[in-house]
Amino acid sequence: TTPATGTAITTQGSLTVPGACFPGIGNTGEYACTESRYCSNQAAATQYGPMPLDQCMDLCKSIGCLVIQYDCNADCWLLNDCGSYVTSNCGSSVYIRDTEFTQVSLTTTPATGT
Repeated sequence: TTPATGTAITTQGSLTVPGACFPGIGNTGEYACTESRYCSNQAAATQYGPMPLDQCMDLCKSIGCLVIQYDCNADCWLLNDCGSYVTSNCGSSVYIRDTEFTQVSLTTTPATGT
C-alpha cells in the first residue's frame, strides 16, 4: 500500500522518506516540526542553500531566526515568521524554534569506595 501524504517511512539501511521531520538527526525538543509543509511567507526567507538540517538549525540559532523552512528537505531557508502552512509537493518541513529552550547536560562522577 502507499503511505498517506506526510507519513515518514524508515527501513533498515535507508534514509527517511522526504517530508519527514528531523531527517538524519534526533529531536532535541528545541524545534517543533510540521512535515510536508512550507511557509506562505517563503518570499521573505533568506535562502542559504543545501546543507544538513543540524547545520541549518545551528545557523538559525546563531542569527536569532525563529523559523526554518527546510525546503524539499535539503535547502535551508530562514524566516522570522512563517505565516500559514501550505502543502509541500517536494517534502519540505517547517521547524519553529523554541527561544526558551535550554539544553541540560548531565555529568556523572563515579563513586569511590570507602
